[in-house]
Amino acid sequence: FVLVDSGSGYPYACHAAALPERAPSQLIGELLVVNAAVLSGLDELEGHPTYYRRELVGICGEDEPAWMYVLTDASALEAIRANQSARHQCVNPPGDWRSFRLHQAA
Repeated sequence: FVLVDSGSGYPYACHAAALPERAPSQLIGELLVVNAAVLSGLDELEGHPTYYRRELVGICGEDEPAWMYVLTDASALEAIRANQSARHQCVNPPGDWRSFRLHQAA
């Protein structure tokens, strides 16, 4: 995956194949346990399945996969590929949104 700053206070998780010019990395995040009603609300919030698609992904050190929202919106991906805005920078350290934001705040 590639983690990209949306420029709006949250990251885009993208398939590496969608952004071949950017270096892929493992993502660092939190696992949350939610019920079906909350998951349905998250799907609506994230624009699943048109803007983001909820996909099962493997988790290091875990036997079971987890759901993750991956950016699939063609126009958003094209804007990132075209680098139309400096806001679409890769998160550094790669895949670590929290450290990236803490570094920006410092």
